[in-house]
Amino acid sequence: MKNLMILIPLLFSLSQLALATPQEPDMLIYNNIVYVIHSCPLESYYINEKDRPIFRQAPNMLSNTGNTRGYVAHWEIESDTLYLRGVQTWVCNNQDKCERADLKKLFGNKFVKGKVEAAWYSGELRLSDGYGSEYERDIILTVESGKIVKKKQ
Repeated sequence: MKNLMILIPLLFSLSQLALATPQEPDMLIYNNIVYVIHSCPLESYYINEKDRPIFRQAPNMLSNTGNTRGYVAHWEIESDTLYLRGVQTWVCNNQDKCERADLKKLFGNKFVKGKVEAAWYSGELRLSDGYGSEYERDIILTVESGKIVKKKQ
């Protein structure tokens, strides 16, 4: 009986690990269609954690299991170049003073004409037209230093 009393809470706690929350995806406009992307290009901009701002979805919200990175980025591909168009988040300091994210403040002179060229990003972007859609079609874009070098549909 004692073993059963230990086993039941252990099994319950392990079962909770299997119920991981899907992360809220970034959005990307490509050929005038809005896609969700299954990667986070903005994270590679912040190479070491101390340079990364404290992102929160709301000023007094510490964490959200559906968005652990604390933001949703909005991207666009224009002339085969990846651009950051916006970041839906709050930027907070260690004293919990928060303000809405502003690309000009986050990126300084890299912010040009309402966008930031994602020259820091190299990797693959997997675009889909939605989670669980019966019409889901993925597009794989290979990016090198912010430029699209390969497309696969």
